[in-house]
Amino acid sequence: MKRMRRIHLLVGCLVSPLLLLFAVSGPCQVLALHRGLKDGTYTPSAIVSVLSSLHKNEYFDPRTEAYRRCAGVTGEIAFDQCMRQHERPTTALRLKSALYSALLVLCGLGLFVNAATGLWMALRLKASRRPAAILALIGVLAPLLLTLL
Repeated sequence: MKRMRRIHLLVGCLVSPLLLLFAVSGPCQVLALHRGLKDGTYTPSAIVSVLSSLHKNEYFDPRTEAYRRCAGVTGEIAFDQCMRQHERPTTALRLKSALYSALLVLCGLGLFVNAATGLWMALRLKASRRPAAILALIGVLAPLLLTLL
């Protein structure tokens, strides 16, 4: 159990910063806060744009010509099409994107290990076994039911 706690702690420290970034930027995208409104009544803040771009595109470089050309385009699909049409990724940008992608894969693996060890520890502790099992079951069933409805 001590070894599992140590693994859980260390992996958690490694992946937590990126998970926190995605925990903030994901809801911004779900709520469409990263898109401006066509009538101009809402324009996303710079930080929301940066976080959204990192979350979705795996990079953010506001100095690129493509980004400047597409900055006024509203709608996620239209923006992505505009970026693809005007973007000519440099070797440096491709390398940054590849490294960031590798980091995201590492983060995903770390999240899996961290969640699995945390669940294992919760189910092994006698005091929290029943609540942990019930909540884990709800955590499995709720998304399944919502997906099937």
